[in-house]
Amino acid sequence: MNVHVARQPIFDRNMNVYAYELLYRSSEGVNEPSKDGDVKTGEVVFNTLVTMGVDTMLSGRRAFINFTKETIHNNLPQMFSNEILVVELLEDIIPDQNFIEACNDLRNKGYLLALDDFDASYSFEEVVEIVDIIKVDFMLTTVEERKHIVDKYKKNNIRFLAEKVETQEEFDEAKDMGYDYFQGFFFSKPILVTGSDFKTFNSTYALILKELNTEEPNFEDLEEIIKRDFSITFKLLKLVNSAAYYTRNRITSIKHALTILGCKELRKWFSLMMVRDAGADQPKELIRMSLIRARLTETLLKQTTLKRRSSEGFLLGLFSLIDVILNQRMDEVADKLPLEDDILKALFREESDFSEMLNLIEHYEKGDWDQVKEDLANYDLDFLAVSTSYLEAIDWVNIIEETK
Repeated sequence: MNVHVARQPIFDRNMNVYAYELLYRSSEGVNEPSKDGDVKTGEVVFNTLVTMGVDTMLSGRRAFINFTKETIHNNLPQMFSNEILVVELLEDIIPDQNFIEACNDLRNKGYLLALDDFDASYSFEEVVEIVDIIKVDFMLTTVEERKHIVDKYKKNNIRFLAEKVETQEEFDEAKDMGYDYFQGFFFSKPILVTGSDFKTFNSTYALILKELNTEEPNFEDLEEIIKRDFSITFKLLKLVNSAAYYTRNRITSIKHALTILGCKELRKWFSLMMVRDAGADQPKELIRMSLIRARLTETLLKQTTLKRRSSEGFLLGLFSLIDVILNQRMDEVADKLPLEDDILKALFREESDFSEMLNLIEHYEKGDWDQVKEDLANYDLDFLAVSTSYLEAIDWVNIIEETK
């Protein structure tokens, strides 16, 4: 699956490249204006850091990236070094005290802040006072406005970036007015940079599951891991507010969300998201089958002598098709799975306490009723219990799909 980021150079007065602005583009290479700004920022950050790589994208220059109010609060800019990133604050952000404090914290940590699409109508002077660079849109301002902005704010040691410069005349005019940086089609249109998003496990999931499998998971450590990944943070908060875990409590932090779910549920949900993300380009039904198996295995084990390990049964069912989802041999992915040895044996079709349960579920899916009868003899279960649990698992998956 190909992923894209558009890259547009920003020049200094000597026509040297000072930085690149990195812009969201969909898998089809388009902007998608209607797409949520938080998600766009998250994808630009992830694709730059992980898929393409900072060195490839920036060649030693700085990166200008748009950040929304929410992504500022979630500390997403701090995934980059302060020597690399210029934090672009969107012009439509309505600042509050928490936002100003978060921006000041970034400045204190050495990050440069830029105010995007600035014009004379902008009214939040408290934001202007904390930025290092003002970007002035030359398509939306008059000559008088462009000059007035420089004259008014140059005493604040602010630098000025002329964006959407279309002609040689506008470039010369901007230099004469005192602009420091320049960007626009006169110099270069955004160029699409494409990379391959390999089907694999997000390394953040592996870190989360490793911590969750310790004897006493530390929620503060988990919070720090999750904060680094906008996509996972977004999905976690969306999950807690979904029909599956409806709560009247207002979620105040990532740690708060983690404590609401608890360790057992977190193991299940992060494993679930890991499988679903890894199989994003697979047929929907394949992922759906994995989720049904997960819920069904857990529910049936609760009715057996293995009920204390039903949460592990969830993982067994969830990962039972992971070799097909990743198009790899099971032994190639097994070391990345947060599973005990007897669960792994069941996945490898070796004899263990759990192997017969996986056989039962597979035979039920195929409608091999004679074999299902034989499998049921291994447990204190009847056919009605399996059928009821199977229908309940389908209903549960329908709820899960609401969190996508």
